[in-house]
Formats: sequence, C-alpha cells, structure tokens
Amino acid sequence: MAKRDAEDWLENWVNRFIQVPEFHQDKHAMIREAAQCRTDAKAAGIADEQLEEVTEGDLLRYLFDRQNEFDSAYYRDKMAESD
Repeated sequence: MAKRDAEDWLENWVNRFIQVPEFHQDKHAMIREAAQCRTDAKAAGIADEQLEEVTEGDLLRYLFDRQNEFDSAYYRDKMAESD
C-alpha cells in the first residue's frame, strides 16, 4: 500500500476513534488504542513500517498529539459557544 493510502487510512481511523475530549489522557488507555490501531491497520493491509513512516516512528506520540488537537478544538468551540 502506498504511503498516501496509509496516511488516508490513519486519518480515517483517528477521526473514528479519537472523538471524546480528554478520553486518552491516561497513557495506558492510549497504549491500548495504539495497539488496536496497529491491529486494524494490519487487517487493512497496512504494514507496521508504513505506520511508522506516516507517524515519524512514534504512533503513540502521534495519537496523543491528535488527541490534544481534538481536545483543543473541542474546548475552543465550547468557549466560543458561551460567548
């Protein structure tokens, strides 16, 4: 599978599974999510090497960063609603 396909797959996976604010603040929960992501990727035909390339070698950090981005946007929207 091409790198772009792996990027698209990962983006879709993140959009499905990182949707609850602060849900993954616990490192153990995120480790489980990263393991599930790897399992789902393999089932979709994406090799570990491709995930590593897309996430610059650190899937766990990538997922934490995406969770933080989601949280920031969520709370920014909440603040805007209350104004």
